[in-house]
Amino acid sequence: MNQSHNELFVVRSCPARNEEQSLPIGNGVLGANVWATPDGAVHLLLCHNAAYSEMGRLSKVGLVHIYPDHEGFQTGDFEQILDTRQGLLDIVAEGSNPLRIRIFCDVHHPIIRIRIDTETPIAASASVELCRPQSRLVPKPGGSIWDFEEGSSFLMAAAYVDEFVVEADHFLEPEGNSVIWCHQNPYSFISRDKKSDTLLPTDDPLFPTVFGASVQGIGWKAESESRLASSESQTRHEILITQLCDAYSELPEWRHDLLVLGSRAKNWDESLSTHRKSWKTACDWSRIAISGNDCGLVAARGYSCQRYLTLCAGRSRWPIRFNGSMFNVSWDVKRQDGGREHFDADYRRWHCGFFAQNTRLIYWPMLMAGDFSLMHAFFQLYLQRLPSALHRGRLLLPQAVEDVAFFHEVLHLYDNTETSVFPQKLTPWRHFTGALEMLRMGIDYHAFTQDRSFLENTLLPLAIPIIAFYRHYGSVDRNGIYHIQCFSLETYHDSVDPAPDIEGLRSVLADLIGLYQNLGGEERLNQWQDFWDALPPTAMRDAAQPLPMLKSRQETFRKWGLDLRCKTAELPTPVFAPAATLRSEAWNVENPDLYGIFPFRTLVQSSHSKQVAVDSFRYRRFQHNQGWAQDPIWAACLGLTADAAEMVSERFSRRHQAASFPAFWEAGFDWIPDQDNGGVASMALQLMLLQWDRQEIHLLPAWPQEWDVDFKLHAPFKTLIEGRVQDGKLTSLVVTPRGKLADITVHRPFVWPQV
Repeated sequence: MNQSHNELFVVRSCPARNEEQSLPIGNGVLGANVWATPDGAVHLLLCHNAAYSEMGRLSKVGLVHIYPDHEGFQTGDFEQILDTRQGLLDIVAEGSNPLRIRIFCDVHHPIIRIRIDTETPIAASASVELCRPQSRLVPKPGGSIWDFEEGSSFLMAAAYVDEFVVEADHFLEPEGNSVIWCHQNPYSFISRDKKSDTLLPTDDPLFPTVFGASVQGIGWKAESESRLASSESQTRHEILITQLCDAYSELPEWRHDLLVLGSRAKNWDESLSTHRKSWKTACDWSRIAISGNDCGLVAARGYSCQRYLTLCAGRSRWPIRFNGSMFNVSWDVKRQDGGREHFDADYRRWHCGFFAQNTRLIYWPMLMAGDFSLMHAFFQLYLQRLPSALHRGRLLLPQAVEDVAFFHEVLHLYDNTETSVFPQKLTPWRHFTGALEMLRMGIDYHAFTQDRSFLENTLLPLAIPIIAFYRHYGSVDRNGIYHIQCFSLETYHDSVDPAPDIEGLRSVLADLIGLYQNLGGEERLNQWQDFWDALPPTAMRDAAQPLPMLKSRQETFRKWGLDLRCKTAELPTPVFAPAATLRSEAWNVENPDLYGIFPFRTLVQSSHSKQVAVDSFRYRRFQHNQGWAQDPIWAACLGLTADAAEMVSERFSRRHQAASFPAFWEAGFDWIPDQDNGGVASMALQLMLLQWDRQEIHLLPAWPQEWDVDFKLHAPFKTLIEGRVQDGKLTSLVVTPRGKLADITVHRPFVWPQV
């Protein structure tokens, strides 16, 4: 079974109205949203994963318009075809002079290549439109900077400055056959902050920074600072768009380096050949191709398009933004009051921070997809901030006799934490589970790759001080039992022994002890073993008793269409609890009681605990299937096939109503395209096919018999598993290395294939 045409190709048969109907291209660092309009023009809204402005906004680089001298694009003789397997976008128009425009973002160079081919010669031109032609003042929003209903992109920056000025882009002097423009950050809001003198000094990633691009036409000439055109009519035109974003103090130096990058472009055929080969290699690392069922086809298409979007944006030094990736555009969005509001292409909710709760969900599916190199940015986000995490740890826990690292839930472009919360009174917003989950993911990354360098130079340098922070932040009672008082995620702001942190410690410590045994260090091993032994038992509650929620927050989330009714059992039913003791009502809509199922996987080991886990899932306090909610993942982990299949299909159907690209997911709690929606759905689909517990591999633990599938997924210990399910039977299975076959359990109703 080969992947179907519909999974690998996205086809538009009519021109677009605007950028909402664009299709994305990218090379992992930079890219564009591309669309063609009825007047025959092709538009590219340029993006770069490091194009952060002076206010910390991930900003668009520019808007390029290409004008072939053609009769225009009409429904019926027009197609726009995105080949996700090769990273190619073709625009084809029939008519009296058939036209083909091929566009790709070169994997090996910071260049977007465009070629226009016609049967008879035509002229062509291009123009550039600045995304920010003038500076403008955005008023500081009232109320809390955390309120994602504010109509402003302020958010974190608002804690530092009283005025939010969006500085202007500007054109530079044209260069022969090129036009050039840029945005130069004149300052950084970080350096304007006067409140963080208790933090370590840090390099400012926003200043000095210049980002911009050039548009070059082969055989063309610049007619003005913003426009260039062909010198004569031809049957073939080539255009190169080169982007550069980096630290520069002087514009002449940036301009010189930009033009040098453009001059290094290889010829079209060589560039296209190497690009296709590299893109196809990346795509072939894994696959999930489903057929024979409408819901399965929706899942397969969504999974394929989400992975394409990840490959387009995932090779930058910065993690992928959960709230729109780099492909957000000027969206027209329905407001919660029923009206509509228009947002520019630089806008996104929760703009500046890398929220651990959100960012992690983009990276979990990369393990089974084999996209290991793309995961480095996530781990580096923590490793590069380790010095300031250690500094904060010393401020918060001066009694500690060892290094302790305090990582806040929100990590920033800059190497400190928001001063509106910490360290003014040295009392942090006590939500730091994200660091434990990062360690859990790092342990699994090492299990999959067996990368000893990662273990010694990234995982352990982070794990040792993070575990030490938990040891010193909590306390041990007279019975030798460890306790900690902090948030239970964002939902319960005061709790004792929150489930995510206790189960996270139980999970992470168990595997770290096993890893560290091979590295020596008996004192630390004994310390970790004692800590693991002192952890309290799993928190439990009675599902017949409801969990309350703050009335003020109920109204907020009802506006989002959430059903907040609390499902309770008719009879006393033991289920997992959000914490041993709750001292606050619910403020958010997470289910911390289920974190022992995923991401920490401590509570589904035995048949007894699995039944309790199933009951806990059935009676979870908040039941919804959007954004960062992990409901489909939990269903898959528990083998609840029907629930998982239904929720995954629903997730992969959540395309924004105006969008053409299947993985431009609706905003959810964040922004369009919501990468948490795609990440959760992708991880759940993978877990329906494959799960692991150290050496053991479980195949088809939650796979519907009605879904035929051809899959290729990665597993721990450098294991590659390829299989096929057809007509409810596992018809083939290839495991590399072959010796890992003995560790695989195939779950009913499927059986081993005939050899």
